[in-house]
Amino acid sequence: MKIYIIGTGGLGGYFGGMLAKAGQDVTFLARGDHYQAIRENGLKIKSVASGDFTIQPAQLISDLKEMKDPDLILYAVKTYSNEALGAQLKGRFNPNTILLTFQNGIDSDQQIIQYSGHHKVYPGIAYIISTRTSPGLIEQSGGPRKLIFGERNQQSNKELERIAQIFQDANIDATYLDQGIENKLWEKYIFINAFSGFTAAYRKEIGPLRSDPAVFDLYRKCMEETLALAQSYGIQFEDDIVGRYLQFTQNLEENANSSLFHDVIGEGPNELESLNGTVYRLGKEKGLDVSINQLLYTMIKHHG
Repeated sequence: MKIYIIGTGGLGGYFGGMLAKAGQDVTFLARGDHYQAIRENGLKIKSVASGDFTIQPAQLISDLKEMKDPDLILYAVKTYSNEALGAQLKGRFNPNTILLTFQNGIDSDQQIIQYSGHHKVYPGIAYIISTRTSPGLIEQSGGPRKLIFGERNQQSNKELERIAQIFQDANIDATYLDQGIENKLWEKYIFINAFSGFTAAYRKEIGPLRSDPAVFDLYRKCMEETLALAQSYGIQFEDDIVGRYLQFTQNLEENANSSLFHDVIGEGPNELESLNGTVYRLGKEKGLDVSINQLLYTMIKHHG
């Protein structure tokens, strides 16, 4: 299977590296100094869970025009790139190409279909704390390192089932959901809005934030707002999802932080509009109280 990684950052670099390490035919899209460093020294992975390893030589492209006849695309760029990259992807698929998008937000697959015109695009969820810390270097510092993907609707897909097996053979904890993934997309969204929003707004890792009762109470309220938004769209959860993710947050490494945190610190483009910005916008349309998400959104937007 010919696999392309679009977005060789913390997520794409780690999981693509695991696939390449297992002998899969993996090509990474990278640009600038990241491309040059990988070309010269290989793609270096430092992992607290999988151990350190280097993919050398790594198969590389620096432009989507170089992508040839892909069987599988792991799409792991930031959501603010979807319109531009989606347009560049037009005509680069074969009829059987499958694209799995592992992005923050709740509608990235629909955006990619809209911009690229290709319909074999499926949403996925990645649970990992991993960052590109320097050119050619990916550091995985926490999280369960898990991938979940599937159709939005409840229907079976043998191709996705096969891909899950390929991931599993590469020692990746991957699950194909044959009962639909919509519920799981919202589930992660409830967590990631709070985790990303608070670490970015306060410019702090999660440890000191969760140890402050007043801050952690706001963190809980942030998740409750996103839960209420999900429920307004008919999404239901069987368990106490907020309580579960509060405990999950308590169990994270002291120095865990988010990609939004790194983007804000680096003063570059960020995914704020896909995260707290979307909850604020949709919540207001629904007449919901989304004041904590509004606060995080304005703090990050005006001081990022």
